[in-house]
Parts: sequence; C-alpha cells; structure tokens
Amino acid sequence: MGIFVNEQVDEIISMYDMPEDSSKTENIRKFLEVHEHLFPILEEAKEKIISVFGSAIRINLELFHDVEEGWEQLYVIIKSSYNVQKIVELENRLVEEWFLDKMKDTQGYLNISGEPI
Repeated sequence: MGIFVNEQVDEIISMYDMPEDSSKTENIRKFLEVHEHLFPILEEAKEKIISVFGSAIRINLELFHDVEEGWEQLYVIIKSSYNVQKIVELENRLVEEWFLDKMKDTQGYLNISGEPI
C-alpha cells in the first residue's frame, strides 16, 4: 500500500464521525485500504447527504461484519433529529437521486442508512 492510499484513507476518515473505540476506527481504516474503489463514492457522499438531509446531522462510518456468513460492509450512518418516517423519506430520496447510480461501483461493500438521534 502506498503513501497516496494512506493519505486518501486519512482524508476520508477526517470527513466522517468515527467510532469512539479506536480499534473500530482502525478496522475501518484497514477495510478502506483494501477497498480503494470506495474512495470516490465516500468523497462525494457527504455533500450529497447534506444536500438531502441538511447540515444538522452527524454522518458516521461503521463497519459491520458477519464472521459466520463471511461478509463485511461499511455503512454511512446518517444520524438526525428527524422522526423515523422523515428519515425513511429522505433516505429514499438520496437513494433515488444519487446512491442508486453508485451501487454497482460499491461492489456490495458500502451501504447508507439513516437513524434518529
């Protein structure tokens, strides 16, 4: 892995709220190092999310994995004070306006979800 990849991972991590547990942040870092194809999507995602949800939100990265099933997926979690119905409405809008076009590029390694604070 080159210095350029490290710099890109650092840039992406600085764009999002990360888990308080440093080992979880390190796992996200390692995941991103392996899945460089997610860089452009994650770089674009924050701006797109804010354009739909507004700026009064927190945007977290969380890594989910199932050892028994053998999969890992990075989630962009949009945390807002909206009620669940409004979050679902905005999440659907984000998917229709932007994420649907990016899903193939994620190769199944990235998803987006909203949740109330």
